[in-house]
Amino acid sequence: MKQRRKFVLGGAVVAGLAAFTLAAAQPAFSGPCRGKSPEAYEQHQTARAQHMEQRLTRMKERLGITAAQEPAWQRFVQAMQENRGAEIARKGSAPESLPERLDRRVEMAEQHLERVKARGQATRELYSQLTPEQQQKADSLMGKRKRFF
Repeated sequence: MKQRRKFVLGGAVVAGLAAFTLAAAQPAFSGPCRGKSPEAYEQHQTARAQHMEQRLTRMKERLGITAAQEPAWQRFVQAMQENRGAEIARKGSAPESLPERLDRRVEMAEQHLERVKARGQATRELYSQLTPEQQQKADSLMGKRKRFF
């Protein structure tokens, strides 16, 4: 029985050391495309931007945006695109110390809140100019669980 415990304990120690060694050997976090080249990251960002453009185009068609609603639509699109630009701008060197990292997190949260407020304002402005039928379509297109807004 004692020999069995020693064997199990020894195996657990070896497994723990192996896991620690593997974790330490992994490359440091380098952004959304962990361990990928900068070119792969740029391709990923380009594909996401194209996807957003396609979604905005489909939404405009489905809502039937009129010429009178076009200025509000363009402000809405601009608010969405500024949000994408902010995500890309976050890339950079990470602060070293804990207080610096905490300050950066607070700054990022404040910037995120400002972008959400700007998107909300642009969305409210557009929504107020939609007809009741368009508002129903917008509710279903940008409703709950739709990661658009």
